[in-house]
Amino acid sequence: MGQSILKEILSESFVFDYRRAIYWPEQKLLMAADLHWGKTQYFRQHGIAISDDIFEADLARLASLFEDYETRTFLVLGDLIH
Repeated sequence: MGQSILKEILSESFVFDYRRAIYWPEQKLLMAADLHWGKTQYFRQHGIAISDDIFEADLARLASLFEDYETRTFLVLGDLIH
């Protein structure tokens, strides 16, 4: 699991993943915050040059999380859209 940290909170295990996510194995719940989808388009509309690679990297990070964790529910903890 790379640099992830396993913590027990109130008798429940949580994986604090280095890819900026938290996984709750008992509930098969994956949580992520501040995805900011659309930020590349927003910056471009305001005259700031930004590469599509940023959005592609965000999608690749999420895809790898779903590959690594058996997820029944995905919870976005704010700032889905920029």
